[in-house]
Amino acid sequence: YACCSDQQHCQVLKDNRANYVFERNPFNNFDANAIKILTRSEQQVGHVPRDLASVLAPLLDQGKIELECVGGAKTRPCSEMVQIVARPPMSEDDWNSLYAYLETTPFDQNRYVDTKESNV
Repeated sequence: YACCSDQQHCQVLKDNRANYVFERNPFNNFDANAIKILTRSEQQVGHVPRDLASVLAPLLDQGKIELECVGGAKTRPCSEMVQIVARPPMSEDDWNSLYAYLETTPFDQNRYVDTKESNV
């Protein structure tokens, strides 16, 4: 993996494909919107990019969304596909903020569960 800093880190990434969990870290010294990426055994392997975390963190904090790792393409070994699962109720402003970000972000692949019809 080109993104590996060393052989041990690389093995951790390979062993945990599609098995990451996300945890808010509001006390992060560098970013109050930080979202940690952890293995199921709670080993931290990274953070959600800051610009995306700034949109997702408030919605996570309010229990309006959940993030689920659903795997990735073998051709992009250091990228995982993340599903954004909406939890009702979400306000129109929340939806607009989330959709606006997703529409302007150049994702190779993005998936999210749209439950807008059932909770607006």
